[in-house]
Amino acid sequence: MTPNPYQEVTVREAYINLIGIKKVPPVKLGDRLVLSDDDIQQIGEFTRESVQRFLLEKEKEQYQSILDFAAVCGDIVVNWLQEDSETFFQEQEA
Repeated sequence: MTPNPYQEVTVREAYINLIGIKKVPPVKLGDRLVLSDDDIQQIGEFTRESVQRFLLEKEKEQYQSILDFAAVCGDIVVNWLQEDSETFFQEQEA
C-alpha cells in the first residue's frame, strides 16, 4: 500500500483587527495582530472583555489608546463596537 503524501491539517484562524492611536507618531491607524497559541492561552475564554484586557496589556507600549477592535478565534467572532470601525479598518488595508 502506497502512503498518502497528503495529510489533513487543521488551521485555526486567530487574529485581532484593531484601530488605535500610536504613541510615536501619534496617529490613528488600523492594525492586525495574528495571535499565537501563547496569546490565545493568555486571553483565555475568547470574549470581548478578555480580548480587551489582553490588548491593553500587550499593546500598551505601542498605542496611546485602542479605540475599537474586532477579533476572530476559530468559530468565535467578536464584532466591532462602532459601525464605522470596519470601514475605517478596510480603508487602512487598501
